[in-house]
Formats: sequence, structure tokens, C-alpha cells
Amino acid sequence: MGKAIILISLVLAVLASFSIYSLVIKFYVDPYLENYSALNRARMLFEFYNTKIDSDKVYYWGASDIKEDVDASLIDELNSSFRHYNLGNPASTPLIRSAELESAINSKPKSVVMGVGYMSFSEQWLFPYDQYALISEYVNLRGSNLNLVYNKTYKELLNMNRLKLLLYKRKFINAATDKNIELLKHSVLGGKKPDFYKKYNSDFKSEGILLQYNELHDPEFITKLEAKTDFKEYNVPDGINAEKLAFKLMVQKLSKNKIKVIVVKIPLNPSLVKKIPNEYKKNFDAFLDETAQQYNFTVLDYTLRYNESYFYDAHHLNRNGKEIFSKDLGLKVIKMVS
Repeated sequence: MGKAIILISLVLAVLASFSIYSLVIKFYVDPYLENYSALNRARMLFEFYNTKIDSDKVYYWGASDIKEDVDASLIDELNSSFRHYNLGNPASTPLIRSAELESAINSKPKSVVMGVGYMSFSEQWLFPYDQYALISEYVNLRGSNLNLVYNKTYKELLNMNRLKLLLYKRKFINAATDKNIELLKHSVLGGKKPDFYKKYNSDFKSEGILLQYNELHDPEFITKLEAKTDFKEYNVPDGINAEKLAFKLMVQKLSKNKIKVIVVKIPLNPSLVKKIPNEYKKNFDAFLDETAQQYNFTVLDYTLRYNESYFYDAHHLNRNGKEIFSKDLGLKVIKMVS
């Protein structure tokens, strides 16, 4: 009888602990992800693909440079024949973007405009494992071509069930706490207000984080660039790698489904481009030229289209640059899609 009571007590303790943990995730971690983290953008993209929109759609894919640089509302005003959607996602590369491919195709866009830069193909940039975990509920790897490009780690993250994902989210408890401390400092001591991501994550038109800043230029950019000596994150290899393979897979499948592909070399601050080794640039251009010929898509080159005055930092245009780029790119895209 005594052993049974102990066993029941242990079971109840475990259930109570798990219940408390679940509440912490639901009311502490999830609000942090929804309101104060760019990570939730990946989830919201899948929610967007699942939304029925009865119009000819043009999607703009890329990393934060596309998210910050493209004003889809402005492009909508240029021509009423299409609806344009900014689906840029921070730290997005072809490898992580390919997880969205089936959902995007099923939502039937007219065209996909893919923004790429040197970092898109380097495999030396960020490794957004958390994004893979958070989108696991939307991705089915069974019988998917994604198995050709994802390694064991990515597959394990994308194969998470709800319980595994719930347990995985414990890693965000510290980040949520840090953010709440920042919010407290802001409200009590007048400290810097934390970036707010809720609208950023759910908006697919023009909302960007840089709109929350008053400056046209990052005051620390030049100092940081002058001190920078290592540019490996821009190192595009000569041969094939997982990012290049994922890019080719996406272009091939989009074209096969009669979705027009337009590739855009994103605008970069000329001060940065000068410091990137020429070998990296040549490999980048050679890969895109070769792939464009193979799959018959157009490449629009905006790498050095704008001078430093239009940039906030190395990779992101300021609000003046955003307006000019959006109009310029939008007119070209509309003409090509029409």
C-alpha cells in the first residue's frame, strides 16, 4: 500500500510539473516569440500560405534585406492587376526557404521574386535551427525532395511532434526573461524600448523593424566596417553545396508548376562591396549566370545600383532607398509578369 501511494504521488508530481511547464510556455515563452522575436516570422509565413486569396499574387522571397527593402503596398499601387506580398524572413537562405516550397506552390502565386546576395550561397552565415523547429508542425518530409538537401540535424528538427516542440521551447525561457527585463527597464528607468515584432511577423506588405528607428543611417556602421577583417560569410564556393542545391531545387519546382521565377541580386552598400574579395563575387555571378541559363529565368542586378546615402547599414536600405527600390523593382516585375 505504501509503495502504491509513493508511485501515485510521483505520477501526480510529474503531471503537476508538466502542467506548470506547459503554462510557462503558453503564457511566458509563446508571447515572447509572438511579440519580441523575429523567429515567429517563419510560422506566420505558413499561416499566410494557408490563407485563400483570390487574385494573381507575386511573392517576394529573401532574408531581412527583402523584408526591410520591399514595400509591397507601394508596388500594389503601381498596377491593379497583381497583389504583391513581402515574404522576406530574417536569416532566410535557399536551404530554409525550401521548407516552404510545397506550401507556397499550393497557394498558387503567379510569380516568385527571389532576392539573393553573396551570403545566400556561402553556408558560412547564420544557422537558424530554431526556425526549423518552430515550423515543424507545417512540414512533412515523407516522400519530399527536401530529403535531398537537408542533413540529419535539420531533418530531426523538422520531424518534431507537438510534444518534442513543447519541450524544445524551454530554450527560449532565458531569452523571454531578458526581454521582460528590458521592458521593465524601459517602463521604469526610461531605457531603450525593445524592438516589437508582432506586426513585423504578421505583415506581408511594408512593415519593417527599421521603421521603428528614427535614424536614416546606422551611426555605428562605418566604424564596424572599418574594423572588419574577416568576410567569410560572403564566401561563395566554386563548387556545389547545400544552399546552391536547394536554390536549384526551388527554381526547378517553381518553373515546373508554371510559376514565373525572377531572381534579384539585392542592393548592397558600396562600402561593403569594395571589401568583399573578388573571388567570392565572381563565384556568385558565375553560379547565377549558369543556373539562369539552365532553368531560363531572368536575373535583375541591383548590387551596386544605389549609393551609400540610401542605406541604413551594409545590407538594408533606409526609408528613402526603400521607396526608390520598391518602385524600380515593382515596375520591372509587373512588366515581366504581365
